[in-house]
Amino acid sequence: QWERAMEVFIEMQTTGVRADIWTYNTIIHSCAQAKQWTQVWGLFEHLQLMGLQPNQVTYNVLLDVLWEAGQHKLAISYLRQALRNGHFGAVEPSGCELDVHGLSVGSALACVLYWLVLLRRRATMQESGTSTQNEVPAEVKVITGWGKHSGRTNHQSPVRKEVTELLETMGSPFQMNTSNKGQLVAQGPLLWSWLRDEEGLGSMLEELCGKNPIQDTDTLLTSVIDPTLIPSSFPWSTIRE
Repeated sequence: QWERAMEVFIEMQTTGVRADIWTYNTIIHSCAQAKQWTQVWGLFEHLQLMGLQPNQVTYNVLLDVLWEAGQHKLAISYLRQALRNGHFGAVEPSGCELDVHGLSVGSALACVLYWLVLLRRRATMQESGTSTQNEVPAEVKVITGWGKHSGRTNHQSPVRKEVTELLETMGSPFQMNTSNKGQLVAQGPLLWSWLRDEEGLGSMLEELCGKNPIQDTDTLLTSVIDPTLIPSSFPWSTIRE
């Protein structure tokens, strides 16, 4: 099915029919379902070269692909790009609540990781006395939803499952909210203590996100947006601009 979608796409381009963002999204989704990772990335880069802007649907698929392929640092880079373009809502260090309900799994996991990076910076700055926000929140929560509208008999959403597993693997103090199964909560003081752990959490976040993801990801993203890096497995040379 993805091959047929690509054939139609090539035919559109070679006959002068300009694809819109929804056409790209449809083909990207088809390639993602077939695990054609390089084609997804190539289409994402190509649509930008054609002057189109990715929307949240595009980023959802791309972040899923990057996360499944183990490209966590690149996923954080594209998440930052998406946030600057107004997608996924605000992921702010001052916020004590992160809502990833309704996002794709890859987007949700990238948001959680980047949010933890920002919260960690806030916590360490408070410890050193360089932050203007000196108050430790009483409670911090991640809203995942719990899949009650998903049609699953066990009401387990993929986002809730994957986010819970990620936070458990990282040894975080987040626990399921007993009064709302679609939320993970942590007591502020416990979370702040965990966030300041340089050897444990610090090294883990560095491995997943890079040494300085708040700054380094922009450099990483700039380095990969290059037309010469579009995968050769697809005959892009047949497409006319």
